Amino acid sequence: MFRNVFPRAFVGLFLIPALFIFTRPLAAAGTYSEGWIFINKILKIEGSGVFIDSYEGEALVTSFDPKEKSNKKCTEKDYKCYTPKSRRLKFSIRPKNAKVVNFVQKSKGKGGFYLKFRQHRCEPFALSTDFEITGFRELSNPPRNAPSRLIVSKSGSKRNFSLKGRILSLEYVGTMVGTFEGLYLDQRTGKVHPFSVTNEKMARYIYKNIANKEPLFIGISVAYISGWRKSKYDVFEINLKEEAGGVDVPQPKADTDKKEDKKDSNKKDKEKKEKQPENKKKGASSPAVQPGAKGATTPAAKTKGKASSLAAQPSGKSASPHPGKLSEKDKPSS
Repeated sequence: MFRNVFPRAFVGLFLIPALFIFTRPLAAAGTYSEGWIFINKILKIEGSGVFIDSYEGEALVTSFDPKEKSNKKCTEKDYKCYTPKSRRLKFSIRPKNAKVVNFVQKSKGKGGFYLKFRQHRCEPFALSTDFEITGFRELSNPPRNAPSRLIVSKSGSKRNFSLKGRILSLEYVGTMVGTFEGLYLDQRTGKVHPFSVTNEKMARYIYKNIANKEPLFIGISVAYISGWRKSKYDVFEINLKEEAGGVDVPQPKADTDKKEDKKDSNKKDKEKKEKQPENKKKGASSPAVQPGAKGATTPAAKTKGKASSLAAQPSGKSASPHPGKLSEKDKPSS
């Protein structure tokens, strides 16, 4: 009995680690987070691998120490949290992403751009790290026709404020319940702070303008409870031109009245122009006769002629119906 149990137990103990090893790439198929991150400096990039090639590197990115708040070294009310710190980030690039590999190699020792990343749940079999780089974006100006701002509803009612700075990172985190988490840099105070984005439309707008060459004006609302998200700070406005959180000034009523008067006058001018061609057509169908032209007779001339002919006839005698012939009364007697 025991002779059959021990071999089966031994085989089971051998199969469990084997299954974990061979199914490791399948477990890494899903991602834990993906987004964009600002790179301060590329430290190194090199090819590695024997059977499967990959490019491995290190970069400097901005981070912070959460213990700084608990140690009462900074206060959020005075916008003094947190002091930015640099940390080393190890990353990997697949050889099929040739454009990304070439860009990172050319940028060695440099920084000031964004890298798109995908962080796996487990380290992929083909890579040396779980942090995979899949794209890049250099700083540039937004398109001319692009909207200069986006405002969404505020999720926090504790306080609202505006800052001028740069978004250093934004990523979609989670597997079952996902949230957008990021880190911004306030240029006025020189501090960094984590934030969340609860509106998906706002997250897409930030992704489009994250590599903007000029600083962004960011509107932040602070909630009492963070809930599912990691931070109580939520972005409700991104403005590319002016301070966030402003109130739209309604137009004066006088200006609107003037605009309406202009519209009415323009309509009248259009109606006059449309009527002018119709009048011209009517005049062309019945041309007026010039008073001095040959064969032209006016009503006054006709009446005048009739009066003169009546005056020429002798009184008491009726006009002969046949001119040139004598009537019975006028014939001489024989």
